[in-house]
Amino acid sequence: MKTSYKFLVLGALFGLCFPFIATLLELFYPVSRPVGNTILDIHTTDPLIMIIDTAPFFLGFFAYLIGQRQERNENINKELMSS
Repeated sequence: MKTSYKFLVLGALFGLCFPFIATLLELFYPVSRPVGNTILDIHTTDPLIMIIDTAPFFLGFFAYLIGQRQERNENINKELMSS
C-alpha cells in the first residue's frame, strides 16, 4: 500500500474519533435540546456536531497530502542514495 493511502486511512480513522466522542458527550451530557436524544437528532439539529462530523474528511485529505509529500521525499532519498 502506498504511503499516501496509509496516511489517508490513519487520518480518517483519527478524524472519526471527533464525531464519536462528540456524539457520546451529547448523549450522556445533553444540553437542553427540544428535539429527542437520538443519534440522528443530534447529528441533524446541532450545528457544532455537523461541523465536527466533517473532521474525518478533512483530516484524511490533509493526511493524504502529507503522505504524498513523504513519498516524494522517500523517492528523492532513494535517488540520492543510489547515485
